[in-house]
Amino acid sequence: MDTSHVTEGSLLARLRTRAWEAYKSLQPNQQSYLNAFALFILFLVLKPFDWELKKSFLALAVLFWGMAMISDLLSFYKKTAETLLGKLFYIGSFAFGTNLAIALATQVLNSVTGVDPGQFTHTIAFTSLLVAPPLLLFIAIVALVIGTMFFTVFFMFQTLPDDASRLMMFPWYKGGAQIVRYKGLTALVQMVSLVAVFSFAYSYSQDESTAYGEFVESKTRWFLYNFEMFQKTSCQIEEGQRVAFLRDGNVLVGRMDGDEISFIVRACMPAVGTP
Repeated sequence: MDTSHVTEGSLLARLRTRAWEAYKSLQPNQQSYLNAFALFILFLVLKPFDWELKKSFLALAVLFWGMAMISDLLSFYKKTAETLLGKLFYIGSFAFGTNLAIALATQVLNSVTGVDPGQFTHTIAFTSLLVAPPLLLFIAIVALVIGTMFFTVFFMFQTLPDDASRLMMFPWYKGGAQIVRYKGLTALVQMVSLVAVFSFAYSYSQDESTAYGEFVESKTRWFLYNFEMFQKTSCQIEEGQRVAFLRDGNVLVGRMDGDEISFIVRACMPAVGTP
């Protein structure tokens, strides 16, 4: 076949046009994943060179990757929240997570003060927000482990060649539905992305668990001292001390020395001049 009339420029133009058409046929989340992959490849190519430009490519790759994952999570939430079972799952998860966070916050407050923390409800509510991130990570990892089984079935479904094979393997499937291109490959990328994010978060949390626990206790002490204890009282206190009245007639005395806050329980000794 005579190809002398086909110039190199026209061949490149055709390839560029086909590539652009194939790119536009992808779903928005697929385009974002592809953009992230291309930018990451550019980062690897430039990595041996001492150029600041490579950091920009890496930052853009992480940005596209993050936006694609957020889009996937929002789409998953929208689809599941439309069903009754999904609504029950989210309500149950929220109720369970909230009660567990409050219970953990109560334990933290008890370890800080050594008294019944039930009367310090504001501090419990504040601390429950601090214990929520590790709890959410734990719940997400459990959900990811359970979801791996469903992902295996979904990936198998998406890789079957036609509707006939899908109907044979999955009797509940209704044929004729529009199949998104590369959906099986996209699902694999999504699963790998989730595993990578949660693995990094879990590894980081293990390294920083002691430091974060100390941070939670420190902020719990700070909140209790500043918002649930009083400077003006009929009890005798020293400078830098505050008190909170307990149900048994004693008082919880908080003392701030620099950045350190400590608590002790003692009887209320009337101040000098107090009748």
